[in-house]
This record gives sequence, C-alpha cells and structure tokens, in this order.
Amino acid sequence: MGCGTGTLAARASAMGARVTAVDPDPGMLEFTRKAASGATLLAGSVPDLPFAAGTFEAVAANFVVNHVGDPRAAAADLTRVCAPGGAVGVTIWPSGPSALNSLWADVVRASGAVTPPPSHLPVEKDFERTAEGLARLLTEAHLSEVRATTLKWDFRIAPDELWAGPAGGVAGIGKIVVSQTPSMQASMKQHYDRITARMIRNGEVVLHAEAVMAVGRKYS
Repeated sequence: MGCGTGTLAARASAMGARVTAVDPDPGMLEFTRKAASGATLLAGSVPDLPFAAGTFEAVAANFVVNHVGDPRAAAADLTRVCAPGGAVGVTIWPSGPSALNSLWADVVRASGAVTPPPSHLPVEKDFERTAEGLARLLTEAHLSEVRATTLKWDFRIAPDELWAGPAGGVAGIGKIVVSQTPSMQASMKQHYDRITARMIRNGEVVLHAEAVMAVGRKYS
C-alpha cells in the first residue's frame, strides 16, 4: 500500500514474490510500473482497499499510516487483507525535526509560498509518532508479536523522484505545493533545485534520515 516510486515493489519482485502494488496517485503508479514491471498495479487507498479479507501473505505500507485521516482504520484495513499467519509491516516518520522537513521548510521560506493553516488529526484518531506509539497502533489492530524499532540511515534519492512526491500532493509539503499558483510552484521547484544542489552526491540527494518500523503477525 502506498507503493510510491516502486522501490519496495521492485525488491520484492526480485526476491520472487508475486507483488500487488497500490497507490491512490496515478503518477506514482507509473513510477512503480517502470520499476517493477511484473507487479500488478491498482489504484486504491486505506481504509478501503479493494481486496477480500485474507488476500495476502505479507502486507507493507511505507509512510502511509502517518499521512491518512484515520490511522487506526488504516491499520485495521491492512490487517484485514492479510491472511492468518501472515505479516504486516509499516513505517512512519517519527515526530520531531528531520533533515527532510528542514529541506521543505527552506524551500517554502525561500520561495515565499503561502502556507495553509496546519491541520491536525482529532485526538481520538491520532497516535504517538514513536516506536512505542506505532507498536500500540498495530496491537490495537489485533496483530500479535509486534516489534518496533527506530532506523537511522543516509536517505539517497534522485532529485526528480524526491520532488515528485510534493508535486503530486503527497504529505504536508505536497498539500502546500499543490495549493500554490503555477508560477509559485515553479518558483518552489527552482529553489528546491538550488538548495538540493549542495546535497547531491553521485547524482542523488543525500539526507540523514530516521524512521520507525513495526512488524506484527496475524493469527486469526
């Protein structure tokens, strides 16, 4: 779920898995089509995945449940489509500042883009964006043996791929980008190119990153 540019779908296909890749954004599905030509591609989103209960042996959602309007309903839907004995794995960006957030803040500030008022989930639908909070989210979705950990690495991505997310309306920065006039969007892209130029190594933007990953098993 949320296949994005298709990195996970491509790796799973290379390992011999039969992959179904889902994303609500047609542009992201096109990225995945190029990266994982053998995958089945479908438009869709949580909590309304177009699959029968117990369809998949493994279900993955990278940076999805922290971007939806109802994370608990999303986690429940991911669990629903997982078969008994299968695994559900999710990742989120943790709360707190990050190099990626700083990059987008610099782009907004340099371009002078007008930002819409911040939106927050209702307290009853939100969850703590930590390893412990993500583990609780999966446990509440009736997964067992839930393990959560914080990952740290150098995030490397082609500049155009990194910009494709916001340009397509993905996440908070995406909502800001698509709410601008075409000329302001172009200005934001120019400042993005300028700012990331000093971060590029061997053709890729390199940013220190942290994420939280949790995996649980479904037994009933």
